[in-house]
Amino acid sequence: MKRIKSFSKRYMGLAYVLVVAAVFAVWVLKSGEGPEVVRQLSGLSSRWLWAGAGLLIGYVLVRALTLYAYLRGEGSKISFVKSLAVTGVGQFYSAITPSSSGGQPVEVLAMSRWGVSAPVATAAVTVQFIGFQLALVGLGAALWIATRTHVALNLGPVRWLVVLGFFINSAMPLFVGILGLNRRVLNALSRTAVWLLTRFRIVRDRDAAQKKVDHMMGEYQASVAALFKKPLLAAKVLLLSLIQIGLMMSIILCVYRAFWLHGVSSITLVTLQTLLYIGASFMPLPGASGAQEYGFSVFFGGIFPERTMLSAIFLWRAITYYLLMLIGFISVLAE
Repeated sequence: MKRIKSFSKRYMGLAYVLVVAAVFAVWVLKSGEGPEVVRQLSGLSSRWLWAGAGLLIGYVLVRALTLYAYLRGEGSKISFVKSLAVTGVGQFYSAITPSSSGGQPVEVLAMSRWGVSAPVATAAVTVQFIGFQLALVGLGAALWIATRTHVALNLGPVRWLVVLGFFINSAMPLFVGILGLNRRVLNALSRTAVWLLTRFRIVRDRDAAQKKVDHMMGEYQASVAALFKKPLLAAKVLLLSLIQIGLMMSIILCVYRAFWLHGVSSITLVTLQTLLYIGASFMPLPGASGAQEYGFSVFFGGIFPERTMLSAIFLWRAITYYLLMLIGFISVLAE
């Protein structure tokens, strides 16, 4: 019974994602669009389908390279293959947990298995998160400014969602950065956490637990602070984060061309995809399922013909989300 309960809690997010996918499929079939969707998907350009899958694989490889570069910069002798395995596991758990919250803790555990100390592993996912968020917000803002005229025609009433997304995605790395650099704030939070754990009798020896936590927090902050003393490493992490985002956001080009469509500039498509990601990423749902599909129909409603919208949503999510989840699941099985 305990094993069943543990399994249900662990994979509740995955169950939610599969239910959303099933509901979408049933809705398509009941709407009478099923045969048309199948016909459209069977007529897609295979060249662009492979290109989209290649971009996603490239995204995973570069993300693993970012982790590998940071760990090597910190003196950890972890191989690229192991970094790739850690990245795959993290991507799977990010995909099935609300707001991608489950990926980083599991990555820390996976790195610990390969001999990386917990503080350094925590600093690695922290630095990777900060670099990714800064690159995402910076690139998104630059693209929006560069294509503001064309983008304004497609955002419509959901512009507020994008603005809110910019605010949250900018505030999160700032908050995490403060925790990584401000010892006083981190000490206050850690002492509060240890006190609560003691009160709930999860921790029995409060002093011993606090001493251990203080030691770990000291190593963690030292690892984060070390990044600012290594500008070359910081620039490398930021550059690799930009490449990650560029690869992921370019998948929409492949989806667009797979339907044999032309006429909309590549930069407009990438900008809309980036803004959609920023606007929906903070939704407290596994993979932002539901919000992403609705957002796609709004952001790209004037770009994809109405008759192909359902097929486009299916293909886009199949590459950017379900294929990524499959790659992560293979990594979980390997681990």
